[in-house]
Amino acid sequence: VVRRCRPRVTAVLILVCLTFLSMLWMDWHIPIFSPLRPYKETILAVSKSAACHKSNTSKCTAHNVSIAPKSTAYNVSIAPKCTAYNISIEPKCTAYNISIAPKCTAYNVSIAPKSTAYNISIDPRCTAYNISIAPKCTAYNISIASKCTAYNISMAPKCTAYNIPIVTKSTAYNVSIASKSAAHNTLNASKTAAYNISGTQNFTANIHKRVHDATPYVPHNSSHDLVLWAGCKVPVYQPYGPDVKQFIKKLPPHKCSRQPPLIKVERDVLTLNTALLEKRKEILSNCTYEAINRVSEDKINYSKPVVFNSSVRLQADFIRVRCHTRSESSKEELVHTELHPILTKKQDVEDKLQSRMEQFLNLTTKNSGTRSQPLSIVMVGVDSVSRLNMIRHLTSTRHFLLTQLQAIDLINYNKVGQNTFPNLLPMMSGKAMTDFNRSDFSNHHMDTLGISFLWDELKSAGYRTLFAEDWPGVAIFNYVKKGFKNPPAQYYYRVLELAKEKNSKLFSESHRCFGTQPNDELVLNYTLAFQRLFRDKPHFGLTFLTRSSHDDVDGYHTRYLTRLVQEGLVKNTLFVFFSDHGMRFGGENAARLVTPFDIHATLLDVLYRVPGVRRNSTSGVQDPGISLFDEIPANRTCTDAGIPLFYCVCVNTRELTASSSAAKKAGTALIATLNAAVTKANVTDKCHRLQLSSINKAVELRGAQQYLRKQCLSVRNYTVEGSVYRMTVVARPGDGKFEALMSRCNGTSDFVIYGDLDRTNKYGNSSYCVNDSFLKKLCLCK
Repeated sequence: VVRRCRPRVTAVLILVCLTFLSMLWMDWHIPIFSPLRPYKETILAVSKSAACHKSNTSKCTAHNVSIAPKSTAYNVSIAPKCTAYNISIEPKCTAYNISIAPKCTAYNVSIAPKSTAYNISIDPRCTAYNISIAPKCTAYNISIASKCTAYNISMAPKCTAYNIPIVTKSTAYNVSIASKSAAHNTLNASKTAAYNISGTQNFTANIHKRVHDATPYVPHNSSHDLVLWAGCKVPVYQPYGPDVKQFIKKLPPHKCSRQPPLIKVERDVLTLNTALLEKRKEILSNCTYEAINRVSEDKINYSKPVVFNSSVRLQADFIRVRCHTRSESSKEELVHTELHPILTKKQDVEDKLQSRMEQFLNLTTKNSGTRSQPLSIVMVGVDSVSRLNMIRHLTSTRHFLLTQLQAIDLINYNKVGQNTFPNLLPMMSGKAMTDFNRSDFSNHHMDTLGISFLWDELKSAGYRTLFAEDWPGVAIFNYVKKGFKNPPAQYYYRVLELAKEKNSKLFSESHRCFGTQPNDELVLNYTLAFQRLFRDKPHFGLTFLTRSSHDDVDGYHTRYLTRLVQEGLVKNTLFVFFSDHGMRFGGENAARLVTPFDIHATLLDVLYRVPGVRRNSTSGVQDPGISLFDEIPANRTCTDAGIPLFYCVCVNTRELTASSSAAKKAGTALIATLNAAVTKANVTDKCHRLQLSSINKAVELRGAQQYLRKQCLSVRNYTVEGSVYRMTVVARPGDGKFEALMSRCNGTSDFVIYGDLDRTNKYGNSSYCVNDSFLKKLCLCK
């Protein structure tokens, strides 16, 4: 989802901020909501003249448009004695609506039942263009100010209905617009100068127009699929549909103690809260602080403790503070331990970055012809939140993004892998998991595999970089992987999180609270402090939260976003709010297939200022990513976009009974494949042999054979025979739930597993006896 943030207007100039919201996957990885955008149409001027009055029949000019007796203006059959647009209107008449009863005389004009007024496909449940519109009717996103009704979406006084300047008192249709008016004319030239990122103001406006104007209207309660093109029909699900409503629960937020900390840190100054000690009736014995240092990706150490009394200036990235006190009444000795990040500018780093930025600006000035301040990039992600779950549980965050930051929604953002890593890898590098051997990541550090990550490019360009996660044990690049040999960012929060794990007694509420504060909020506050520190310098931040439930993080993110806006920290910044995938356990582009590869290509365009420049610089080879500043083809397929069939939304389905012959054979073959993988890995002495317990679901994928022909040819030199099935089975012992695509190649009765295998329920520590990430999904340790 791409979003634009509307800048604040000062007395001197308009400061523009670009906000960029990364799309969240829905439960089936298919987003379903976006603002309505009318398709191309002809809008004719409205006049207060007596045109078309009963007494002016001979020269009837409906809306100042000369209409012949058989004129089809507005797709309305107008009788010779045209009384078109007489003011008397039946209150319930759905003027301009598609579904109009034969007797409905909208504007006293006889309209045929199938009249397609304005040639706009509108959900029949929503009387778009109707005078009486229900409060929840979201046709054309009708939040319309009283004085501005022209297709407007909560616009400022200079209402720009579809980017058409309209005066404050403009009434709908009071603008003469030709049929090919720029009102609905998107910029189709993929690399037109309009998208040359040479000036922040134009850059912001053009991105918003290009991506936002093309968004089709898909209401939450629509039962219609969204057709992207003839071969791609995306199912639309209701966030509160009857099939899921019973499972939706609003969890109460975890309550941390919210006691003020004993130690206060501002920039690099540490201060003891003596007033709090007096309030607690405690007497201070001594306080010490220790710097927390990174030894390796998974190891830290502490410097020698330094005693301080009231305040001290520090030179460290992270510190541990211990204060010994005793109670005035019981004389009991108490130990207070706190961990804090210290965010300061690193002079040696600043000196290097300044020269790099100067060189980079010279390069981009040569390419774009304009020298201007580069955009900062800040990305905030939340683990396992589908798009529908964002609608259900991140209500205030979503509302803030859409209303305050004018966010743009990429409704068909499609994941390309099962979990976090295979979706973040292409976003950050342009590379796919299939570019590597499975063992590469478990045997080698990420920064020794020849991968040029986005932050590497940004550091070379003179950007300050931050990378923060809240759970080191399951971190994106560390879970069953070796992580990084050297810190990937100049401000690397993992060091503090490792220290938190070693001081686990400070965690409470199932690791939701650390000390007196919510842990998620601590991470977001670190990101906020980073943005404050470098508000006038180009910077990049990637923050990813994993621990908390949806209802918890809603308030944290809303407060974080509010502070960004209040403090002006979103100016000149590209902001990305995203998730990696939905829950597994338990312009034109807004409506087209978009993937993490495309986000990566877009960020490169932001960096290099001119669309297409160095598009593949971080991947080394041609990747399927298309920048959102270029037009994504309307007929783009999953193969074109780099989306494996297993995750492709462009496939029609038909459910089979679990007792069908095909389902039984495919389910049995799936379990046999799992056992074969365990045998091949030589861990049969550690893992139970699995058997088919039941078939949860068997779905035929129609038209999927084309994706699998290459698979059959490469494995057996055969072609695909018959259908492809998405199988969901339960294995025993252990009740593990597995999902995979199964197909049968011509010339053999054997089913072949295609693409990824997904474990759809939690397996916890049941696979403790193996370390390989793939085997952990399959193995039930003996």
